[in-house]
Amino acid sequence: MLRLHYSNRLEELVPPLADEIEQAQRRDPLARVTIVVPNRAIEEFLKLRVAERLGVAANLGFPFLRSYLARVLAQAEPDLRVLEAEELELAIFECLRRQLAGRAISFEPVRRYLADFDDSGERELRLFELGVRVARLFREYSISRPALLSAWRRARAAEVGDFAEAERWQRALYGELFGGDGALRAEWLSAGGRRWMLLPDAIAAADSNRLASTIGGTLHVFGLSYVGLEFIKIFGRLGKLVELHIYTLNPCAEFWEDVANVEARAGLVRHGAKLAGALEDAEDPFALGAAADNLALQFWGRPGREYIRLLNELTDCDFDSRFVDPAAGAPRPTLLWHLQSSIMNRRADPSPRSSGAGIADDKSIRFLACPGIRREVEIVSNAICQLLGEDEASGRADRLRVHHVAVLIPDGQTETYMPHIETVLAEQYRIPINVVNVRFNAQSRVGEAVELLLGLPDGRFSRDEVLHVLTHPAVSAGIAAADPEQWRAWCRSLGIVFGADARDFENTYLPPYLFNWDQALKRLALGIFMAGEPSGVVEIFRAPPEHEYLPYETAPDTVQSVAAMLSLARRILADAVSIRSARLELGEWAELLAEYVGAYVHPEDAADEAVLDECLSALASLGSADLRVGKVPYRVAREIALARVAGAESRHGRYAERGVVVGSLSALRSIPFRVVFMLGLGESLFPERDRRDPLDLRLVRRRAGDVSAAERDRYLFLETILAARERIFFSWVSRDPQTGDSLEPSPLLRELQFILRGWVDEQTLSDVMTVKHPVSPYDLRYFPDLPQEDGAKRHPEMLSFDPDARRGARMAALRRDLQRKCEGAKLPARGAALLGKLADGVQDELKQALRVIEPSRPEPLDDDAEISLPLAALVRFLECPLQGAARYALGIADEDGDAEADEEDEPLEESALARTMLVREAFWLGRGDLNDAHARYNELFRISQLRGAAPVGPFEEVARETDQRKLELCVEQARRIGIANLEGWQKIQLGSASEFARVDHKMDALVLEIPARGGKVRRRVKLNGIVGPISPRLDCSFLCISRKEALARNFLGGFLGALVLCAAGKEMASVFTGAVLGGEEDGEDDRKFTRKLQMPTRNEACKYLSGLVEDLLSGNNHYFLPIEAVEAIVRGKTSDGQAPADIARTMRDNQWAGCSSDHGPVRNARKFDPPGNDEIKAIIERRFGPIRSIFNLTKE
Repeated sequence: MLRLHYSNRLEELVPPLADEIEQAQRRDPLARVTIVVPNRAIEEFLKLRVAERLGVAANLGFPFLRSYLARVLAQAEPDLRVLEAEELELAIFECLRRQLAGRAISFEPVRRYLADFDDSGERELRLFELGVRVARLFREYSISRPALLSAWRRARAAEVGDFAEAERWQRALYGELFGGDGALRAEWLSAGGRRWMLLPDAIAAADSNRLASTIGGTLHVFGLSYVGLEFIKIFGRLGKLVELHIYTLNPCAEFWEDVANVEARAGLVRHGAKLAGALEDAEDPFALGAAADNLALQFWGRPGREYIRLLNELTDCDFDSRFVDPAAGAPRPTLLWHLQSSIMNRRADPSPRSSGAGIADDKSIRFLACPGIRREVEIVSNAICQLLGEDEASGRADRLRVHHVAVLIPDGQTETYMPHIETVLAEQYRIPINVVNVRFNAQSRVGEAVELLLGLPDGRFSRDEVLHVLTHPAVSAGIAAADPEQWRAWCRSLGIVFGADARDFENTYLPPYLFNWDQALKRLALGIFMAGEPSGVVEIFRAPPEHEYLPYETAPDTVQSVAAMLSLARRILADAVSIRSARLELGEWAELLAEYVGAYVHPEDAADEAVLDECLSALASLGSADLRVGKVPYRVAREIALARVAGAESRHGRYAERGVVVGSLSALRSIPFRVVFMLGLGESLFPERDRRDPLDLRLVRRRAGDVSAAERDRYLFLETILAARERIFFSWVSRDPQTGDSLEPSPLLRELQFILRGWVDEQTLSDVMTVKHPVSPYDLRYFPDLPQEDGAKRHPEMLSFDPDARRGARMAALRRDLQRKCEGAKLPARGAALLGKLADGVQDELKQALRVIEPSRPEPLDDDAEISLPLAALVRFLECPLQGAARYALGIADEDGDAEADEEDEPLEESALARTMLVREAFWLGRGDLNDAHARYNELFRISQLRGAAPVGPFEEVARETDQRKLELCVEQARRIGIANLEGWQKIQLGSASEFARVDHKMDALVLEIPARGGKVRRRVKLNGIVGPISPRLDCSFLCISRKEALARNFLGGFLGALVLCAAGKEMASVFTGAVLGGEEDGEDDRKFTRKLQMPTRNEACKYLSGLVEDLLSGNNHYFLPIEAVEAIVRGKTSDGQAPADIARTMRDNQWAGCSSDHGPVRNARKFDPPGNDEIKAIIERRFGPIRSIFNLTKE
């Protein structure tokens, strides 16, 4: 007997199930009751609800449908096995391999497809992926197109129109795989005695008596929204063998007997009534798209309704309808209840309401237009807080708890939304959450480590790929001396690009001893025993055959960490290389991969161990003892392994009533919640678009029971609406993050809004039910207790419970209020000491309200208090006060030039910094002689190559030619200004320096005294750094550059160095010349690449430098005024009458014009305002007055 229990509410199906369980356990307390479920969330839901009714939910089994039927068949027919997806994929892959090895004409389309892939391993991988697609199709055909497979078994072609070629080779493949009885042919089996079939064929081949005996007396199937045609026939057969109860959601009263009102029964089908014609005669045999039907059912309801009708059509079942009309008997039914009632009763939708007509808004349905994904999650979090607060204030008996709230996400967007949900709801708002769709990666870092390990042999062995494995917590945790941060730093300096060793560079122009991991590990090992660059030694180690290595010296106290890294990296790389090239049978792969993963992954707690056990079990399942599959390469084995791990993940669910329930639509489908939030309902995101698969023969013509991707999502949307008991929120991202353009919501929301017009007018729908949220969480409209902007339109439900957002909004409101009270008087710039200008009482009140933290007052400074300041920090400060001050405050080392990018690819050309430093060093060491400079350049270039920083092969030739032309230009320009050779020139070290610093003369640091903050104590500042190269008479310095022309900022280092020497008491020439060599556009015009500095007196130099240092240390440099803006102001390169601040502002707003503010630790430097006009003039005079000549004002 088959009994169908159906309702529009899932919880209404629990009582009949609980009654059946209670009766069965009374008859036999030890008998296990089997309840087939679609997922683990439904299982947990049932356990909770059954326990509520019976007191306990014990001795219940909750298998999935396919696995349950396969298990029952194996028990009933020991020689019969169901071909599941994993086995069918392997059988198809092996069959295609053999057929393509021959000359079978039928498979020519497959052969053409694979012809585009040159690598044999890649071809096999693509062939396996094709096998996966075809296996899915064959399984779908077996459920929804049995007539097609029946024709193929008789070697007959099907009528498929434009799909004739795909049908031809799929038919040939099916014939090669299966015999006339539907069983897999013996040639694909490793041992005889068992028959392998697709599920419907296996069920048909099973003996009815043994099947009934194995199932037992009763079977329950709960919560399946719909199934394919052949599953319904299977239900029909099982219903004749055992007592089968099916519990399913039905959105509407489908049959005559479901409706109590006699007048409303007109046109409805009676229970047991069958169609006169065959199901395959029409695409919509039940006329579910009739124009007179309810619009929601027309738009979204086909899959579930068709399932109920097919059960009625193909089985002889008893019906138990348990519909609940939410609006019936309610004194004030909400809009949501009206909608659900209309759907349940299949009422035609009412006409759109005119303005002012319709029911009053009751907040049961809301549409949230959000400016971004994270803001969407923040908005939902605020709404949850608001709902909980309102419920608590209402004093109602049935309080709203967090587990009564669900946050649902379309399946394709869970990976995008989940990180935001976990950080915003759980961490920012402290709302407990219960995430249902939990990947192994989210449960434990072990899952991520397994993925990385499996991906390594199939990668390029790039620096980041291998480093992610070496430094992963689940891998390095088992090594006592591991230092992941230090390992990363070493690898960034070791010139690693890709490749495990020289074998990866075969048949390329790359030398075998550069760029790969092998050379890096050898350099690291050599550095333990040999001195390197940190000790001032550059010595190349030569090894046969003609290999060269530059030892990478590390600190003595890191030897253990070096040894640990060397050992781990060598072992992992050796294993990965061995695995990459292996071809093994699947059983051998199972053993090898389990051993590989187990050797390197170290679980730290029970959760780690559980995930590792699941992963190892999935890997162990790779091989099938019954299928005959030849050896496969690692790429194929890895795809199978990852699929098995993903399958293990999908079988896990953690639905529990311990917080806001978060999950995908499919995982939580139909489960009732008092409040539901549906996120991610953007126009192009939901529903998923139907993709036309050129291999899918089902697309020739639709059949009853077919469910496309779009229909699946539409029905999920309907189920979610029916699952909401009190309120439902729909949200989407309404703003493009790049352009700021408006984005439309899902067409399903537009359809819903059209339907709702039957109860509410357009204005209520757009202005009351739709809440359009601003971009900023600090917007004052979220805080109605704060003064609002004039004319601001605020929705009454726009509230924020984020304390940080409130503080930000309050600061903005305070400033606006102050501006209003000051009646137009100019306030200090943003970031200036505004608070200190207010009355003491007001200050104290504001500090408390804004949680201003008062820094602890420093100890009084004595006369010996001093700080050390690099000369380069002053250069950076003059280039850009904002970035320069930030670099110094953060302790960022000041190099001569910008820091090099952290490259991950082979250096096809030198970076600008590396090229500049190479030319500078070669020119300096060559002492002005071109031939000597070329020789020095060659030595330096070779060292740079061994570091992995310079190009090789054809790119080396280009780099050398470019750099040597630059050297020749530097020599020529130097000669034009009288620098024939550099004998006697020197680099002077001020203050302390590295033991191995290459300088010609050392002198004490320049000590300056500047006022400390408050002005009561003088602070001593020691200026240190390298000055030069500078001439013997201290009247000239030079700098080599790689750019095309000399810029004002290139002269800063030379001029400041001269001023420091002057302040230190050196006898300087009255005129100092700064030269910038190498500018191609400067050519032979020495006025373009030289500047003259009139040397001040010693006291004047000290005073200037002291003022500069005082400005740097003042802490008031948060404004936009790079040296390029200073030059534009000084030169007057703008329209007549433009004020200095406007000139700086114009440069700031021109994103295409680069400037010094674009480089440094402050990423948004262009968001800062320039100082006022008078302040700019004072800054220029104070900082650039003595060195004004760097702008070369006379050359024009």
